Amino acid sequence: MRLLILSPEFPPGPGGIGTHAYQLARYLCERGWAVTVVTAQDYAPNSEIADFNARQPFQIIRLARLRGVPIRVLYRAGVFWRQIRRLKPDVILAANERAVWAVAALKGRIPAVAVGHGTEFGLTGLQAWLNRWAYARLDHIVCVSQFTWDMMIRQGIAPRRGSIIPNGADEAHFKVIDGAPVQEFRARHGLDQARLLLTVGHVTERKGQQVVIRALPQILKEVPDVHYLVAGLPALKQKYSALAESLGVADRVHFLGRVAHDELPVLMNACDVFIMTSCILR
Repeated sequence: MRLLILSPEFPPGPGGIGTHAYQLARYLCERGWAVTVVTAQDYAPNSEIADFNARQPFQIIRLARLRGVPIRVLYRAGVFWRQIRRLKPDVILAANERAVWAVAALKGRIPAVAVGHGTEFGLTGLQAWLNRWAYARLDHIVCVSQFTWDMMIRQGIAPRRGSIIPNGADEAHFKVIDGAPVQEFRARHGLDQARLLLTVGHVTERKGQQVVIRALPQILKEVPDVHYLVAGLPALKQKYSALAESLGVADRVHFLGRVAHDELPVLMNACDVFIMTSCILR
């Protein structure tokens, strides 16, 4: 079975959609599928990306970073079209709405599947119209939760066929770690005896780190030794640092930036409570 995956992001850089696409590629490849991934790979050094790609059992075609929406759209559509013609896949999988738009326009008679993660079903205006047109042309839509499925229906998308398949986790990677690595992490950050809260995700309003920061003054009244670790691309670090300063909790909020995939299990074992508020923006 030949599978072509189109994704807006992919490891080794961070991103939930990219991680989801990677795990699909990895496990389907192990089951004998011939997998090719066309994707952007940002937020990681080129040397790290090259090393990661060389270790994969499937082909990764990396999209160039181009400025300007019209140029980028035309370039990516051209790459998708060439790979569809070259590979003649049995199935195409689109990992976000822009990939779905391209697949809907270019797939011809090839069966195509979309994965709905949530944000794409909150679009408005022309983008919402494009969603209704494109998703209706695909053969199957997989949503990662009932909530996401309900968002899709409310946007007026009527899938030909669909499924709800909740996200899983890699139990071989995310497991209990005892002893030295966890203590070393805590000691390195001067948090040996602290109670740790943790959020892992792009530092944006949608991921909700600001909700936790606003709650910290009240939390500190109950748990005086608490600290909040924020791991992820620090897009709004300056804004949220100012918020923490205004609330008098700046010394309790620690922006760790991008954390490598191999380091995440240590970080998660070191924390006492993991928090992901994931705000829905209107």
